Amino acid sequence: MWRKKLTSKAEITAENIKKTLVSGFESFNKEDLINILNSLPVAIMLIDNKGKFIIINNKFTEITGYHYSEMPDIEVWFDKAYPDSEYRKKIFTKWKGVKKSLPGETNRDIAITCKDGSSKDVIFSSARLNDGSSFVTMVDITQLKEAEAKLQKSEEQFKIMFEAAHDPIYVLSKGGRFLQWNRATEEMTGRRDLADEYFYNFLIPEYKKEILEFYLHQYENNIELTYKEFPAIIQGKKVWIGQNTVPYKKDEAGNTESFLIISRDISEQRKLQQELEKKNKELEELSSSDPLTGLYNRRYFNDFFPQIIKNASRFNKSLAVIFIDLNDFKKANDTCGHAFGDNVLKSFSQVLKNSGMRETDIICRYGGDEFILVLGGLDYKNSRSIVERIIKDIAKSWNRKKEESPEISAAVDLNLSLSIGVRLVNYRDINHFLNDKDLSGKIDDEILRQADASMYVAKEKYKKSKNRKESQFHFFNGNL
Repeated sequence: MWRKKLTSKAEITAENIKKTLVSGFESFNKEDLINILNSLPVAIMLIDNKGKFIIINNKFTEITGYHYSEMPDIEVWFDKAYPDSEYRKKIFTKWKGVKKSLPGETNRDIAITCKDGSSKDVIFSSARLNDGSSFVTMVDITQLKEAEAKLQKSEEQFKIMFEAAHDPIYVLSKGGRFLQWNRATEEMTGRRDLADEYFYNFLIPEYKKEILEFYLHQYENNIELTYKEFPAIIQGKKVWIGQNTVPYKKDEAGNTESFLIISRDISEQRKLQQELEKKNKELEELSSSDPLTGLYNRRYFNDFFPQIIKNASRFNKSLAVIFIDLNDFKKANDTCGHAFGDNVLKSFSQVLKNSGMRETDIICRYGGDEFILVLGGLDYKNSRSIVERIIKDIAKSWNRKKEESPEISAAVDLNLSLSIGVRLVNYRDINHFLNDKDLSGKIDDEILRQADASMYVAKEKYKKSKNRKESQFHFFNGNL
């Protein structure tokens, strides 16, 4: 009968044994009973109605350190397991209550002292049988208790940090509903009760789709940590939020049920960042532009001219490199003063900008009264047309300035004209330079030298000209 009832693994449990023994254990074979009890994962004690230990299994010895020979009766057990007399009296009273009660089962969570002096937390489950004997199981829950204590301490520490944090911290359901929040969240939102509130109600409509898709992606892909910055309407004002989000609780299948979020108002930080970016842009413009004329400066030209040449070679494009020098500019400075000279340079710069320049064209004040233009995709005819237009426009501007300024009219021998050198470059020229060992690494310097040399040819023409009011230009042809 015994073996028949406890043959399957599922049936060999303390519960089934207690139910089987409820009619008394005296009718069973003791050796078979001991073998079965020793196989159980719980400690077992069989105590007769006089308090004498009949059976102690191996698990009992493993937990307490005591063998059957050391445990003749319940009184010895009480002396060893509860060495403190006061505590022992309390436990003994509980046991007497069990003994006097009607047949049935009673559970006790009690601390015991083991043979090695260590203390363990155990759960006793006691059933009084019909013949007055007792069937007692004991389960060691020490590690469980320690884990619970650690968990409780951890939860208490988390709660303290949660409430004391300066940053808003809150828990959202996967649907976005507020489940928990700290005091900082209440201060940020201006609301103490967020129980029926949803996160997306704070979002600005035009950003809502992007933000919700971002967090949906985190949910669907089980991403452990994300950071997102976005604008929201908090207490009627637009603020920028920086938000760290991590999965908080998951179901048995590993799907996220809620998210823990640490949030921060970064509006001021973002404002400072934008101001810094603006300042950096201004500094960059200052470092690449001439403060007087607003044109690109020599530094910018030297940095980007090599790249312009590489792009022209790569895409088989032609370039016109135009080197301009203002004739008699020193005389204008000396005659009318540096303030007037600065005004002339600014006026000439405006003439260049208004002479049909495209956004892709480079206009640079190279230094003093020297200017460089780099125009893409032009042949000789188009380049000459632009040069002639610049000469015509500067003449008009100069004549208008003389009419407006009496001090210029008084200096009747003062005229302003241009000396212009032009170097047309096509991809064949660049490839030629690349194949020249002496010039392959100095293509930009060589092209600029040739444009500069052409400008000096034009200046010689100007100096030899009988009419010193006319501007001169020269296209590089390889023979200077």
